[in-house]
Amino acid sequence: MEYQAYHDPLTGLPNVEFLTNYIDNLIKNSSEGKLFAVMLMDLEAIDIIDRKDMKNFLIKKILDRITNNFKRENILIARQNTDQFALIVKDINNLKEINDIALKITQENSSPISFNRQEFYYFLKIGVSLYPKDGSNTTSLLRKANVALSYAKKDSGTNCKFFKHNMLEHLTNNLEKKLKKALKSDEFTLYYQPQVDTNMNLISAEALLRWEDPEKGMIGPGQFIPLAEETGLIIPIGEWVFNTVCRQINYCKDIGCTPIPISINISINQLMQEDFVRIIIQVLKENEIEPRYLMLEITESEAMQQKEIVVQKMEELKKAGVRFILDDFGKGYSSLNYLRFLPIDIIKIDKSFIDFITTSKRDRLIVRTVIEIAHSLNLKVIAEGVETEQQLSILTSEKCDGIQGYVYSPPLPNRDFIKKYLLNGNLRHGSQC
Repeated sequence: MEYQAYHDPLTGLPNVEFLTNYIDNLIKNSSEGKLFAVMLMDLEAIDIIDRKDMKNFLIKKILDRITNNFKRENILIARQNTDQFALIVKDINNLKEINDIALKITQENSSPISFNRQEFYYFLKIGVSLYPKDGSNTTSLLRKANVALSYAKKDSGTNCKFFKHNMLEHLTNNLEKKLKKALKSDEFTLYYQPQVDTNMNLISAEALLRWEDPEKGMIGPGQFIPLAEETGLIIPIGEWVFNTVCRQINYCKDIGCTPIPISINISINQLMQEDFVRIIIQVLKENEIEPRYLMLEITESEAMQQKEIVVQKMEELKKAGVRFILDDFGKGYSSLNYLRFLPIDIIKIDKSFIDFITTSKRDRLIVRTVIEIAHSLNLKVIAEGVETEQQLSILTSEKCDGIQGYVYSPPLPNRDFIKKYLLNGNLRHGSQC
């Protein structure tokens, strides 16, 4: 479980949790005058590929091109997400070393890759931050490398950008203004992804925030939530989400649909609000929503911050009838010990465990064990990221309580979700998680 928690299942590379711990340790043990670089690499054009087998093949080929040239002890390569890798280069003496590495990477990735007699062209862009010049902690270094990367992606004349402080100031001010305008102009929207039992009966749904930017189109939360957290805008945005979910539950009632529980993702900044419990209870009362229709999702890493206060507020809300989901279980901190004191009702098994459940006996055993432990603690289990019938079949045999993923449905706009799954008895309702 520890290996699974810290490594990407497709490539075997360290994942983002391993990466952040690695940078933390580098900073902690850094000698005065020693530099290291954080290089984020984005594979542009990968995200437009729909076929999973093709995308996985290309990612592995691109990774081969990167790793074959860098087998030095002072370089760590990690996978950040689907189309992003990170290089941490230790013990560097000057910027020329980083420039040379960046040049070598881009040269190796300048030619297309063949797949089933097709030529696939892509672009590799790099953003770089340096310790200690650009930041004294992991979060700051990763964010600034990401800012530099966003500038590299905008500049067609270069493949690599080093972070400069005016980049962050300009980007932050600009995005913060746009977020405030988005909130006032009603540019946010919610999509809903069904959660069903293994007999395909609807049990609940997850509300997923999207930003419909008039200029850039649909923007996912990963691109704006970090700044919303940093600037405090996550508080009014979060309240908008709570109120919108409640209104949409009432809309279901008004048109004769049976409402279902809706889960909402919350962050540590929201939980740490002094009056967070009062706000949630007030929103439910004002909208005349029964608390059993609201579930709050929190990740392990969030729950571990300010543990005593977080647990206290969770228990207050549970007494009021609100339920909690522990999201991304198995990813990152992954201690079974947390299940002893966190007042949760449902565990969501992270997608990384589901991806290879059909081919890896080890992954299947881990999933089986988590389900058995959860059931012994009277907790329900939902597997997220379920994409194939084979995965569904295995989860059914392992007595998983629910699934969420493209094997059943992608996230849908509210009206489409209601029309497809709630109106006219289109779908049977299962026993709620």
